[in-house]
Amino acid sequence: MFYRIKLHFMKLLKISYLLFFCLALEAVIVDTGHANVSLVKFESLEGDRSKTLLGIKMDMQENWHTYWKNPGDSGGPIKVKWSHDNNISISKIYWPTPTLIPYEPLMTYGYKNFVIFPFEITNSNNKNSYIEANIDFLICDDICVPEKALIKTNLDEINSDPSLNDWFLKVPDQILPVKASVDSEYINIRFSSPFNVSSAIFFVDEQDIVEHAENQKLSKEENNYLLSIKKVDYLESFENLSGVLSINNESFIIDAEIENVTQNSFNISFFQALIFAFVGGLILNLMPCVFPIISLKVLSFCFNEQSVTDKN
Repeated sequence: MFYRIKLHFMKLLKISYLLFFCLALEAVIVDTGHANVSLVKFESLEGDRSKTLLGIKMDMQENWHTYWKNPGDSGGPIKVKWSHDNNISISKIYWPTPTLIPYEPLMTYGYKNFVIFPFEITNSNNKNSYIEANIDFLICDDICVPEKALIKTNLDEINSDPSLNDWFLKVPDQILPVKASVDSEYINIRFSSPFNVSSAIFFVDEQDIVEHAENQKLSKEENNYLLSIKKVDYLESFENLSGVLSINNESFIIDAEIENVTQNSFNISFFQALIFAFVGGLILNLMPCVFPIISLKVLSFCFNEQSVTDKN
């Protein structure tokens, strides 16, 4: 009898524990209306060093999307305000490479249906550290809705999710050497690749530089590839180009000084024209073949003056 009571008690205890565990996991998931938002974590190994990743996981309704740091023609990026114990620190957001999300006649950059935004977290091995995330984001389909999630939890209550590492690997970490220039219509990016390049898309960091909805033109030159992106009409000149270049679905960081071809060409041609005009004038007036003509004109002038005098 006592054994049966003990057995039932142990079963109830296990059920209670599992129920409590499930409720604890569910407590960090917030339904914002068009997405389920939660915090996830993952221990990533880099050589002999382990890295603790923290992620904001957004499981959106079908065909809904949210935005990259530069949303393109419309939208806005996710904003997060963290509160946590002093023994931990949380990095800035690591932006995975986005995809093109067209909405005629606009073009936006973002993530459709699902995304995890990675962060790196450092702590003093205290798994019970308190973490609070106040998350604001814009989510869109045919309409755009501002939504928010407030998550209060402890580090040990956050579910481990290997897909966080997959999204972390989508964050570009290699700088690709390029030559960037601007002419009257396009921003031109020249780059080399040992492989055949079938697709290339540039996601610019700043919003008001390129015409996002215009097709980007990829062409093969003799020793490199050329990607031309239509610039905005009111853009006169700028010094630096930064963003992400996706080549055959592999992403690279772009950070290059700009050659303002149109402006430089105009300035050189203008000053050259002044110099050439001045030098040409000197040469013309000093050439020996010109002297006889000038002499004839002087003699003709003198003859006319003499004729007038004789008549008088």
